[in-house]
Amino acid sequence: MAENQATQTNSKNKGGKSKLIIILLVTVVLALVGVVGFILLKDSENIPIISNLTKEPEPVEVQVPLEEFLINVGDDSGRNTAMVKLEVSVSSYADDAEVLINQDIAKVRDAVIHVVSNENIDSLLEREDESFVLKRDIKDRINQSFGTDLIDDVYITNILTQN
Repeated sequence: MAENQATQTNSKNKGGKSKLIIILLVTVVLALVGVVGFILLKDSENIPIISNLTKEPEPVEVQVPLEEFLINVGDDSGRNTAMVKLEVSVSSYADDAEVLINQDIAKVRDAVIHVVSNENIDSLLEREDESFVLKRDIKDRINQSFGTDLIDDVYITNILTQN
């Protein structure tokens, strides 16, 4: 009977020691995995698979075509006898841009008409940095009417002038 108790005590001690060793090994492995994971995520732009998982999705550009404009503008003499037929699309990267533009389409159209009607035929076709100055002016006026930088770009898809 004394041998039985000694065997049971030895097996309990061996079982307790093996559990302790397993717990320590699991703790060390988890710590190593955590450190390696942190290092990989910290320098994730150098690792294509991880950088694709951690980067934010790129914003989507929304383009809203506007109905055709027919606007009187000043000619060389300063009288409003010239006409401009203009087709414009506006683009934005804002999430709710299309909804906002369509809800307040009158603001957008008014901004375009305001900018174009204050120009003359020569200044409509003026360029700066290989782009129409008119596009920048329209974008600035629309953004001013919304009170935020909603519009990122303006595309003139068609322009026709007549004296």
